[in-house]
Amino acid sequence: MLTYNECYHGTSCDSYLAIKNGRKFTYYSRKNHWLGQGIYFFLEDKDKALWFVKKSSSPYLKSKEKCIIKVKINVEKDGLLNLDIEDGRKKLDQFAKFLKDTTRLRKRDGSLHNADLRCLVIDAYIKYYNVKAVKYTFSNDKIVYQNLNLNNTDQDKIQNTGAQINVVDQSVINFDELSVECV
Repeated sequence: MLTYNECYHGTSCDSYLAIKNGRKFTYYSRKNHWLGQGIYFFLEDKDKALWFVKKSSSPYLKSKEKCIIKVKINVEKDGLLNLDIEDGRKKLDQFAKFLKDTTRLRKRDGSLHNADLRCLVIDAYIKYYNVKAVKYTFSNDKIVYQNLNLNNTDQDKIQNTGAQINVVDQSVINFDELSVECV
């Protein structure tokens, strides 16, 4: 059993009340979710969740009071697709090859955007292998640490990252220990 004690999700205070009372998160399906369809949490990084909810362009969050929900997630190791480790990436890559070889992963015009393809493949993997959650650490240059990196073009620079877990099966969330902080 893998336990993640500090999982943070940014949302509106209205949504928090619905989540607490209904003991269920809701989400909007999109064709290009990073790690497939589900509920996204930042791992051990409340500041990243705060940054995300404040910077969100979602019309649903605009002009609403926002909050950060903290949950504990318990998931069996075989129920987690961990894309931070080589084994997880290899399994997903082999599954993508299987899909490519046995199906048509293209739009009618023959193209499929990378984000759409990744979401499609991960969603199919989740269903095929009964995955409960998907984990990955994203990196980008949206925040630059100029005092830590003398040369921001080096491969070994300290980068802005965000470890996230996408919960597909909400039975892995401990709703009894849910907590909230208004922002």
